[in-house]
Amino acid sequence: MSSHSEKLANELASHQELLAWIENQPKESQIENANISFARLLLEAGQPKSVSGNACVRLCGFVEHFSKSKSDQLQSWAFSEDVAQQLFTFYMEWNESDHHRSMKLVLDLLTRLQKRNPDVSAAENIEKSLLNYLISIIVGLKSKPVAKSAIKTLEYFVSKSIYSLNDIRLSYVRILPEKEPLDEIEVWHSFFGELFSWMKNHFVCPTAGRLAVCLYRRLRNAKNQPQSTIGPGIWHQWLLEYIEEDPSLLESVKNYIFLPLFNAERTEALEFLRMMASSDIIASNRDIDVNLPALLQLAALETGKRVGLVEEPSLNTDGQENDGKSSILMNQDILNSVLAHPSHEVRSLAFSLLITSPSTTRPYSLAALNLLRQHLGTYFADPDAKFRVDVMARARDMFKRVRGAICVLKRSIPRVRAKALKRKAAERATAEGVSPLADAQPILYRSNLIDLPEGQLVHCLEYHAEFLRWYIGFLCSELTPTASYQRHVGSLKAISSILRLESDPKKDWGTDSDQEIFI
Repeated sequence: MSSHSEKLANELASHQELLAWIENQPKESQIENANISFARLLLEAGQPKSVSGNACVRLCGFVEHFSKSKSDQLQSWAFSEDVAQQLFTFYMEWNESDHHRSMKLVLDLLTRLQKRNPDVSAAENIEKSLLNYLISIIVGLKSKPVAKSAIKTLEYFVSKSIYSLNDIRLSYVRILPEKEPLDEIEVWHSFFGELFSWMKNHFVCPTAGRLAVCLYRRLRNAKNQPQSTIGPGIWHQWLLEYIEEDPSLLESVKNYIFLPLFNAERTEALEFLRMMASSDIIASNRDIDVNLPALLQLAALETGKRVGLVEEPSLNTDGQENDGKSSILMNQDILNSVLAHPSHEVRSLAFSLLITSPSTTRPYSLAALNLLRQHLGTYFADPDAKFRVDVMARARDMFKRVRGAICVLKRSIPRVRAKALKRKAAERATAEGVSPLADAQPILYRSNLIDLPEGQLVHCLEYHAEFLRWYIGFLCSELTPTASYQRHVGSLKAISSILRLESDPKKDWGTDSDQEIFI
């Protein structure tokens, strides 16, 4: 019977014909025929994408169809633990080596099957079995090299509410029975440590970071969880502990922890950044050795500035924040102190913090340009070669941003002037009883410079043009015969970079009055 069924299945040309054929078979042979066809589809889908084609789509469609079948036998088969385990194993093994978009259909199918399973007890057993397997891989109890797929699968199931925080915590405790009893905070501390150990692997790092951010956000937002104690302070303490174990994790934390977290949770990010901005870690520690707390603080502020949550210092304010809800304002005195820090790593990150912006056309504040004038000479003359390489890269970004800001300001001033004329006409019309045009809402100086009144835009353009003239003069002065080798090389590299950028026909910042700046 088995060989006959397989022969018939192979002879059926259409996938739909195969489904109909199995449903039309006697009840006692339906499950056998379904298993044979399912095994064949698994074999086809378990080939490289270039060979398997749409086999993965057919595989998922096959199980999905029978989960809605009128046949009780076929429906029970589709929801069975054996099918779920085979689909799960297929995904874990093949997604690691031949990832493609169709593979995600398997996770989608498993999610739907679990949520629609009429047998609640069976669904719970499946979920528990899969979760224990995933946690075992994450903690290193399984030898199979499928950590990336396991972490990605767990993150997907958590986001789809298949697993709760409590499910993960209890499974983790069960899998590591040799450990002493831990409270909830200690359990999560230990589990996050497992994830950060995987972040040392470049291949797994982005996936592990996404799961860490997902779990932290849910811990902070969930009810009946110890979120009141796992706050920004504890989170910072944990991050610092993981980085101290392996300092190379700092860049990964910046890109795969801070960046997605700050983009996803603005309120949470502001609370964390407010704590970072108010800390005196850097100012109180002038050690020339690597200062990991200071580096973590600067990395957080730089990432916050990249996503628009941290603003440059302004000459007309001396606080730490503007309204406390939209962004954090850097303290000019602290930033000035950090830019002169004896540690090269701290100074490099501080310089990057000053240059970084959400947009390459975002104008600088006058205070930021004054800080650049104050410290660029020292940076170009620094004897450390690696530090100078970092400075050259950031100086190129600085020049591009200044040029982009000048271009945007020049284009914006006529538009602001025309808008002001319309507003004045509307005010006159109001006096004559005609409905006025709506006034533009006031924009904070640090939030969006190009929407400011014309006078402020003109002033902003003037000090940007003046800084650019100063910078070019500074580079020329660095070429004097009595200057050091470091100053000569730094200036030549910066001038070469400027010439390449300005000669690029694809540049989008050119204006008719550019010669007034350079000559």
